[in-house]
Amino acid sequence: MTEKLDLRVERTQKTIQRAFIDLLHITPYPNIYIKDIAEKAMINRKTFYTYYDNKDILYDEIISLFFERLCSTFIYEKQVPTHGGGREDLSSDVYQFLALLEAEKEDLFYLLHPTLNPLWFPLLESTIIMKKNELHIRSSKKESAEDIPFKLYIDTISSLFVIWIYWWLSQEEYTLEQGTKHLCRMMNKTMPNIFRYSKPPLYNEKDEDYCTQ
Repeated sequence: MTEKLDLRVERTQKTIQRAFIDLLHITPYPNIYIKDIAEKAMINRKTFYTYYDNKDILYDEIISLFFERLCSTFIYEKQVPTHGGGREDLSSDVYQFLALLEAEKEDLFYLLHPTLNPLWFPLLESTIIMKKNELHIRSSKKESAEDIPFKLYIDTISSLFVIWIYWWLSQEEYTLEQGTKHLCRMMNKTMPNIFRYSKPPLYNEKDEDYCTQ
């Protein structure tokens, strides 16, 4: 009996979530009301409030569950780190990351729309912090003066994920394999050279290609 009740609760929650996401496809977030969600899910408002106090909590649950799955693409419980390796692991993880985005691309376009970033960016950060052990992120405890501040560390990882998400959701040109290759190349080669501290060579009029390099 308990199992049937649990399945009914799960089914009702998924119905409410699906109704809310479908409404986001056609209605801006601020203009969605509880009565709209209830009508779309074919339930009464009392049933909605049985599971969620308001639409913000509903949104938070949907996004948090997704971010947990997204972070899990970088988590392999049986994975054993190899000395000097990592490139193949990175490629596999990035591919799974993009594949999850691709599988839910249509919904995520609305759920993670830039106008909603103030709502979901803190949820991404908190999910990364919650998963820090599995992601092999160091703890915030016992920071020394030489350590990168934990908040800066988390903000950087979160921002990187945001860039990847926005780039993939807004592009139609590349396949999963191509997208994975571009992101891995950026991680392995380009990013360490983004900031260059050596002075550029002085301009030489004889060097016609200098300005185009």
